[in-house]
Amino acid sequence: MFRNITIGAILILLTTAVHAGGMSLSLRSVRSHATIEGSRLHLNRVFKVGIVILIMYLVAIIEVLIWGAAYLAFDAIEGLENAIYFSAVTFTTLGYGDVVLV
Repeated sequence: MFRNITIGAILILLTTAVHAGGMSLSLRSVRSHATIEGSRLHLNRVFKVGIVILIMYLVAIIEVLIWGAAYLAFDAIEGLENAIYFSAVTFTTLGYGDVVLV
């Protein structure tokens, strides 16, 4: 049981580090674009929000892949597709039932 808790803690720390890195990259990306005055201000804001959403979407995919890889590495789920599917379904809090851990 201690082994499982340790593995989970390491995965949570890794996921948190990836998420923090993604947020940092998002903030840097938004700050690097100069604010445009006038009629293009709205488009500039939309562009900045779009950058943040895209970066965080990619970060979420990386986090899902990390957990999916762990499920495979520890033989918790058989098959890459099932591991990634289970990881994505639980990551998004959709719930699961059709694929379960061993």
